[in-house]
Formats: sequence, structure tokens, C-alpha cells
Amino acid sequence: MTSQDTRRIQMNINVFLDKLVSRSGENLVCLIHTGSRVRGEPRPDSDYDFTLIVSEVDRAVLDNVRNVLLDYSKISVYILDERDLKHFPKAQFLQFIHSRKVYGECDFPKPSAEDVSMFVNTMRTNELDTLRHLLTLPHDTSRLVRRIALSLKRAYICLTYLIFRETGVLPKKRLETIDYFRKKGAHRLGISLLEILENWSIQKASVTAKPREYLHMLEEFWRTLAPR
Repeated sequence: MTSQDTRRIQMNINVFLDKLVSRSGENLVCLIHTGSRVRGEPRPDSDYDFTLIVSEVDRAVLDNVRNVLLDYSKISVYILDERDLKHFPKAQFLQFIHSRKVYGECDFPKPSAEDVSMFVNTMRTNELDTLRHLLTLPHDTSRLVRRIALSLKRAYICLTYLIFRETGVLPKKRLETIDYFRKKGAHRLGISLLEILENWSIQKASVTAKPREYLHMLEEFWRTLAPR
């Protein structure tokens, strides 16, 4: 991608953000750029991820976001309102540590070690349910590959949260997480999974050819991620 292409994409993103802010009006509390692009570790096909926080979600909010997104691709918007935040799993506020506020201000509470453990245990249960379903019933290969990619991302999230639980610091990039556990001699299977995610553009062909092998790897990872 040339520097001209990069500038053109950024201009389109800026126009998108201006439209989203304008159409949200006084209901808008905060707009945050999150995800791999703001962390500086995107793949070429990575989306631009944003979290939109409003005073109250209603039909108009959902329709406005949809209407803005109709003119764009590779952009995702996660929508929350102030009531959602009261019931939001506190560990998930960690996703906003390495983010950029585009509009407004929000203060997010720091999760406790117990908050992190509860989140990881819930993610572990949900992933095992899904992976075992995919391993025991026939599914289209393209669906399996998409779900493997999602489970890899969730494994990455949980491993970074475990580092936060131990150190109080959230790693910013995959390589930092890999390096941390490699030095500790821990989560070797997790390291292998993060290396697959780190090199997804190359690894995707292998995953497509042998999806069950990777499903088994992920099932073992989540099964042996001991709850605490």
C-alpha cells in the first residue's frame, strides 16, 4: 500500500467519524477507536474498530449507525449505552487501555484480579462449548476457519488479561504477550496459537486445509486453561 493509499483511507475514516458524531447528536457520550489498528498490529484485512457510547440506545441510534456504515467497508462499530456500562464485565474495560478517544470522555474502572478470573473462566466455558460442537458435527470449512480465527483472537485477549492479573500491566501487542510467557516457560500451547494469529496471512491456508487439527489445538488450550 502506497502512502497515497494510506492517506486516502485515513481521509475516508475521518469523514466516517465526522458523520457518526454528527448524526449521534447530544446522545453521544464517547467514541473510541479500539482494536488491532490502534494498537499498531493490524493485518491487511483487519477492520477499523470503534466503540460508540451513547446515553441511551434506541431504534434511532441503531438506524443511524447502519445508515452511516452503508457507505463504508472494513469498519465495525460496537454500541453501548450508559445502562450497559453498569452491567459490563469489568475485565472488558481493559480493551480501552490501548485505545484512542475520538470524541468525549469516559472513565473506566480498573478490574480486580477476581474480575479478570471471572471473565476468563466465562470465556473458557463458552469457547469449549462452541469448539466441541464444531468438532462433533459437520460444518462448512469456511465457517470453521472463521470460527478458528475468532477463537485465536479470544485466546489472545484472555492471555493478555492473565498478564494484567499478574502484573497490573496490559501488553499492547501479541509479540509482547508471546515474549512474556516464553520467558516464564508458561502457556506453551497458547504461545503456539498466538504465533498462528501473528502470521495469519500465511497460516490461513494451512488452517483451511486442516481445520480440525486447529480446532483440536484450541479445544486443548481452553480445556487446560485452568480456572482460578
